[in-house]
Amino acid sequence: MTGLILAALFTITQKPSPIPPKALDSPTATGQTVTKNPKNHKAPSTQPPTSIGPSAADQQHVGSPTKSEDTQQAIRVRELPRVSITKDWSDWGIWAFNGLLVLVGVFQLLVLWRQAKIMKAQAEIMAEHAAHLKGLVTAAEDNAKAASAAAEAASKNADFSKLNAEATSQNAIAAKASADAAIASERAWVMVDLDKVPGVGGSLMYGTTSDAGGKHHYASVRVRCICSNQGKTPAKIIEKRAALILVTPENPLPLIPNLDIEIEDPVPHYLQSGGEHKSDWTPSTEMSISEDGDDTVRFFVVYGIVKYRHLFSEQIVHTTFGYRIRVGDVHVRLIDHLKYNENT
Repeated sequence: MTGLILAALFTITQKPSPIPPKALDSPTATGQTVTKNPKNHKAPSTQPPTSIGPSAADQQHVGSPTKSEDTQQAIRVRELPRVSITKDWSDWGIWAFNGLLVLVGVFQLLVLWRQAKIMKAQAEIMAEHAAHLKGLVTAAEDNAKAASAAAEAASKNADFSKLNAEATSQNAIAAKASADAAIASERAWVMVDLDKVPGVGGSLMYGTTSDAGGKHHYASVRVRCICSNQGKTPAKIIEKRAALILVTPENPLPLIPNLDIEIEDPVPHYLQSGGEHKSDWTPSTEMSISEDGDDTVRFFVVYGIVKYRHLFSEQIVHTTFGYRIRVGDVHVRLIDHLKYNENT
């Protein structure tokens, strides 16, 4: 558009101005036609000249020189001379340049129109993209809200599941406890008691042995093991173990007994509900002092374990026992030592 306006202004500015006609030098030159052609020197026009002469009244006074001098002569021009203007290469160059400017303006106008059309299309595409992005943002927000709602629901479900799991666990514990209680009320329970062997005199015996290493003092005790089934179903006795130890200030009684001891009764057998099984044992232990030691600071302990099974499980259960034996065949259960009086 700018190029078009400049081309129009330049065209108006370059328009040639008309050449005024040349004045006539004499009355006789008035009727001739003047042709401007300095280069080609063309012949003057063939139009017959217009004769301009004195009028009849003037001719009457030709003979009187004084009167003709005082009288002014009038010249009448019947028509203007024709002027021919020929354009050279510079004029055509100006017109060509102006035409080129017009073409450039038109081309620039077409380019600007095309660019405006492209920009309009791009603006429409950008508007579509903006709408699409807005839709995506809205969808993302909806998805985020849905995910948040799902997470809250999952959290609530997890809480409910946790509560259900805890309730299930508690129910399982309660069911197990109930089952254990039912089994405990119906299973076999083997209890172990120790007593002195009747008809053999004292329970404690002392002795000495000799070998290449010298003399060795030992003590042994005769006891009777009584196993009784106080449950409602039979039990299968697997094995019985027992040991004798001397407790002194230098060798105190362990809180947890060592049950890897000698087997006194290796033959399995069944024990009916309410039944008893008796067996006599003589466990012994080596001593570092004679039997004449002070009984107030030392004493013997007989302890052991009985392993068995009941009808409600394949797992081996056991019963431990522990008795303190003083001189005089006094048997006292170690009730203040739980590991020596355990039932599983």
